[in-house]
Amino acid sequence: MAKIDILDPKWVDMVFADKNREYGAYQLRKGTSSRNLLALVILMTIALLIGGYLFYKVKADEAAERERLEAMKRSAELSAEAEQKEEEELQEDTPPPPPPQDVPEVEQVRETQQFVVPEIKEVIDEAKEVKSTTDLDAETAIGAKDQEGTSDASVLTEAVKEVQEPVKEPEPEKPPVVEDTKVYNLAELAEQPSFPGGDAAMYQWLSKNLQYPPIAQENGISGTVVVQFVVEKDGSVNGVKVVRGKDPSLDKEAVRVVSKMPKWNPGKQNGQHVRVWYTLPVKFQLQ
Repeated sequence: MAKIDILDPKWVDMVFADKNREYGAYQLRKGTSSRNLLALVILMTIALLIGGYLFYKVKADEAAERERLEAMKRSAELSAEAEQKEEEELQEDTPPPPPPQDVPEVEQVRETQQFVVPEIKEVIDEAKEVKSTTDLDAETAIGAKDQEGTSDASVLTEAVKEVQEPVKEPEPEKPPVVEDTKVYNLAELAEQPSFPGGDAAMYQWLSKNLQYPPIAQENGISGTVVVQFVVEKDGSVNGVKVVRGKDPSLDKEAVRVVSKMPKWNPGKQNGQHVRVWYTLPVKFQLQ
């Protein structure tokens, strides 16, 4: 029995030697080897087909990737050639720079500049001579009134004054004042905002104007709601929001009462009023 090959159909005859072979079990056992062989062939065929498909897919992807890289390389080479051709055409179309100006024009400008200086000097010298002559002949010319001489001397004197007086340079324009719209933190300020009368007055105002929500009071809800707001430059309270809430009804009441606060003393930075963030806890306590 140890040497029997189970794949050999002879062992089936040995098992069913003294039994009814017309029964269906004998026929099933007889065809087991052929069925196993057929199943093995089918599995190997399927495995070969799948492996061949995967191999073809990988090769096709590699070929497509190579084609894509080659196309990118060709397009890059074509674009580089086109750019080089455009640069060469631009260089050919660019006109040459204009020739430098002639030297004689510069010499003429220098001559005109040198010609103006003696003119001013002559006017000053003539004015000095006129002034000296008028000083010497002042006593002799008391009775005689020469209208033409007087007008010429006054005109020359005014011209000398205009030449001698220094020209006033225009005052530089003051830079425009830029409004500071930044919202500062308390730690950044030299002078922090404050409620009129101090913290004691602020909490007294809150306790007087705070209305405990009936829903929270019936359910026995109490606690502290932390709100944050901006103290504007004029001291008004703006942008009230809940930072840490307790209950929707308590949060709503805290925002309402803080929004109705009177104007604060605004914070200051560098002597100017600025906008400041302020955080305030609002306590709700059941009596």
